[in-house]
Amino acid sequence: MKKEAILLAVLLAIGILLLPFAIFAVGNAVFGEYAGGEYSDFYSKLLADAFSGNLGLLFLILSPYLVWQTLRVTVRLFRRRPRTSPG
Repeated sequence: MKKEAILLAVLLAIGILLLPFAIFAVGNAVFGEYAGGEYSDFYSKLLADAFSGNLGLLFLILSPYLVWQTLRVTVRLFRRRPRTSPG
C-alpha cells in the first residue's frame, strides 16, 4: 500500500508539474505565444480551473497515473491468458 501511495504521489506530481509545462511548450511551438501571457499565467489559470472542478483538467492531471494503471491491468490480463498455438 505504501508503494502504491508513493507511485500515486510521483505520477500526480508529474501531472501537476511536468505535463502542463510540456503542453505549454508544445502549444507555444505549434500555435505561437500564449494569449494570456507567459507560462506562469497559463499555469495559474490551469490550476485554478482544475481546483474549481473542471473535469477535463482533473483528468489531465491524473492522466499519468491512469495510463500507468491501464498498462498494469493490460499486462496482467495478457499474462493470465493461456497461449494457444495457431492452426
